[in-house]
Amino acid sequence: MPMNENTEDVISDVIDRVAAAAKVPEAVARQVERDARTYWGGERPYIRKAGESPRRAAAHERAARVLADFRRGEHIRLIARRYELSERHVRRLLGIQQQAEEPTDDPTIERPEKRRKRGHSFA
Repeated sequence: MPMNENTEDVISDVIDRVAAAAKVPEAVARQVERDARTYWGGERPYIRKAGESPRRAAAHERAARVLADFRRGEHIRLIARRYELSERHVRRLLGIQQQAEEPTDDPTIERPEKRRKRGHSFA
């Protein structure tokens, strides 16, 4: 049962549980809470379920790091190299479609023209 009334606030709930179980002084608990909020504030961290495989948890953690890197403005090619993934897999993790698949009216983007095969007509 949560010790904190605000069960949506995971940080407060965990800090309160640890402080109560380990008899940590209130000042220390609040400092740890501030540190955790500074580090994790605004993020959506993955919390592994009890019994979930560490491999699956590691994949979730890697996906979260990929997303954080992308949000900081890093290029997909660099992210792929850093995590030893293909660019396609990075795009899949980010939910991004290949840009080449999307039609564009931007004249600065060169798009190869499709060639017709000889003897075929496209009417």
